[in-house]
Amino acid sequence: MKNIYTTFVLALTLCVSLNAQTVFTSNFETSSANTSEDLIDWYGLKTSLESDSINIITSGSMFGLNAVQLVNTENSHKRFTSNSITLDSTESYLVEMWVKGEGEIRTNYYSNEYGQYNDYVVFSETDWTKIEQTISPEQFSDTAELIISVRNTVGMDHMMIDSVALAVVGGTPTSIKEQLLKNINFYPNPANHTLTLNLEANSTVLVYDLMGKVVLQEVVAKGTQNIDISSISNGLYTLSVKSENGTTLNNKFKVVK
Repeated sequence: MKNIYTTFVLALTLCVSLNAQTVFTSNFETSSANTSEDLIDWYGLKTSLESDSINIITSGSMFGLNAVQLVNTENSHKRFTSNSITLDSTESYLVEMWVKGEGEIRTNYYSNEYGQYNDYVVFSETDWTKIEQTISPEQFSDTAELIISVRNTVGMDHMMIDSVALAVVGGTPTSIKEQLLKNINFYPNPANHTLTLNLEANSTVLVYDLMGKVVLQEVVAKGTQNIDISSISNGLYTLSVKSENGTTLNNKFKVVK
């Protein structure tokens, strides 16, 4: 059953140090039609998979509304890349994603040039399983792309991916955010008139449209809070929560009325 109850970073289970900075998160949401070209965060310039080998999966996702299926039955790898992100040569980054299916998968980055690919992880799993790899850019770029590389995919699922997260590793990862953030969540998704948030700290809640414009902003106290979104039109938005302890969490959600 699709998990509609979405948690901000727990939904991505970002296992990094408590001071880590999240650079990129994606639950493979689309702006309108469920096609690969319509993905908001993906289909970067370095993508080499054909569009018919990238399929949006709208049921059975690990978190959120969608997952993505990557098909490459060949022994030579093909790339699925994010849209532009900023990577700094002074940082290392932890990549996390949930994967199931059968095939081989690895990660890399493009930052003015291709980095060193991580080793392939060989998969043959019918259940969602989290994998982690680290990338270390050699130069700064604000037009970098996160690369997911796949090959030898087979079976009904081929290689399915959900809930990708990229975060700065600020030293050795020593603690898991799940315990800290397990009660920071919102529902429903999709929503129509009200969003309910459970917050562990006083926070500023912002909603951005696809153009990056703030369409709603409220300062709310910790605990369970209802946010009135009746003035917001149908569409896809980014929900951002900035807590008083300095943590900023983001997640996509849809408004359907």
